[in-house]
Amino acid sequence: MTGASASSFASAKLVAIDWGTSNLRLWVMDDKGDVLAEARSDKGMSQLKPADYPYILDELLADYDLPASLSIVICGMAGARAGWQEAPYLFLPVSFTDLASHVIEVTDYRWPVFIIGGMAQREAKPDVMRGEETLLYGAYRSQTLAQQTIICLPGTHSKWVRLNGDEVTSFTSFMTGELYQLISHHSLLASLIDQDEFDEAAFQQAVQDGYGNPQNLGADLFGLRAANLLNHHYGKAPASRLSGLLIGAEIAGALPAKPENDNDSALYLLASGKVQTLYQLAFSQLSLQHKIIEADNMAQKALFDLSQHLAS
Repeated sequence: MTGASASSFASAKLVAIDWGTSNLRLWVMDDKGDVLAEARSDKGMSQLKPADYPYILDELLADYDLPASLSIVICGMAGARAGWQEAPYLFLPVSFTDLASHVIEVTDYRWPVFIIGGMAQREAKPDVMRGEETLLYGAYRSQTLAQQTIICLPGTHSKWVRLNGDEVTSFTSFMTGELYQLISHHSLLASLIDQDEFDEAAFQQAVQDGYGNPQNLGADLFGLRAANLLNHHYGKAPASRLSGLLIGAEIAGALPAKPENDNDSALYLLASGKVQTLYQLAFSQLSLQHKIIEADNMAQKALFDLSQHLAS
């Protein structure tokens, strides 16, 4: 953990945690939302049993003399069925004003623990999210968004979310990041997808191909193998082309080529780091007007804001 010394933790009021499938991120905050310390761990939900969560939290907080008045707020997979304790989904449409009232309290820990429930879509195409709803809440609270909004949250399971004011009306998940990992490590193409340097031109062409003909994705993927064997130019920079094909096909699924119903919808990219760069390049390649919302620390800010509305 990094941050203030142990003697300064008398002012701590909140521990905020974004507990994901693979890892977690934790912040200790004062009553103004200023971060006194933070920690990261690779002890994500996929490695844990429900009984493990208190012990992991004990380990992360063991070196700090935290006050009895502290509370803990968690978003993400700690609230999944296989997590610490299941936090039921809110079913769409959902207003952000409902989010703070839809939490569960874990009562058998030494501090009060509140876990935020995810969102689910039961009508049309079933879909679920856990953790992303908190990022969306942070974006809504920190930005002046258009009335009709489409927000892309790229990642292992990318989310494309439609908002009408403060209400989440629909969303679609894409397994883009997971497919990239599976294909690059466990498929016929694995031997081609090495750590080659990013090739922007190959990526952009692949985005155009994946977006323009998403129905050909399976053929285009096998084409990476054939192009490599035949020394075709599509065989160059296979990792960049694989990434571009998958992202292009994702965008085609989320935004039809002629999105007549989206003429009045503003497009936002809620992301940070490398994935933000990739999707920004893809959007630019496809001439999709968009605005960037930095995702870094968005969960931290949202969890603090939500904590202000929770009963202690």
